[in-house]
Amino acid sequence: MLREADAVLQKLVAADPQSVSKLRPLAMAQEYEGRRLEALGNRTEAIAYYRQSLASAEKGLARSPSDRP
Repeated sequence: MLREADAVLQKLVAADPQSVSKLRPLAMAQEYEGRRLEALGNRTEAIAYYRQSLASAEKGLARSPSDRP
C-alpha cells in the first residue's frame, strides 16, 4: 500500500511540480516505506527510500523555506 501511495503521489507531483502541499505527503510515504523496509531487515533498500524522502523534503523546503511542518 505504501508503494502504491508513493506511485500516486509521484504522479500528482509530476502533474503539479511547484506544489509544496503534494511534496509533503510524498516525503512522508517515502519515509514510511523506508521504516517498513528497515523493520523487515532490508536496510539497503530502506536507505534508498530515506534518501528519496529527504530529497522530496528538501525540494519542498527550497520552494517554501518558511513552511517547515
